Amino acid sequence: MRQITVWAGDGMSMDELGNFYISNGQGVMGFDPSGNNILMIPIGTSGTNNTFAGRDNKLLFITDGAGHVTGVKMNVKGAPGN
Repeated sequence: MRQITVWAGDGMSMDELGNFYISNGQGVMGFDPSGNNILMIPIGTSGTNNTFAGRDNKLLFITDGAGHVTGVKMNVKGAPGN
């Protein structure tokens, strides 16, 4: 196993391209398979988890510590089984 980013987090999901999304104190940060930061989704508080859902599997749901859920429409689908 190799480390691909120094960022840690609580929840994580992956899209169909192999990019992964980590919920953390910044909200949700997206990384490509090499660990390069490609996306930042601020939600105003710490993100606790995230998952892809929706009819086309392109809606990223993000939860926070206060129990709120935020939905963000993405341009990619979640990985199968995600």
